[in-house]
Amino acid sequence: CVKWTHNGNSITIYAEDRESRLVHPMIPVPTYTIEVPSIRVCKEEEISQSLSRLAIQKPKKQ
Repeated sequence: CVKWTHNGNSITIYAEDRESRLVHPMIPVPTYTIEVPSIRVCKEEEISQSLSRLAIQKPKKQ
């Protein structure tokens, strides 16, 4: 379970190592489903950059 703060919102992402993919992240507002190939969290800076890209691209809703 990885947790960080982005744009003042607390975001918690649950990742399954065996499947090497992200499971539906929990985001307060707005509610989005973020789909990413496979992310290995190492540094907070990398997480922020990844989130920034996702935020700009506006993830698809399912």
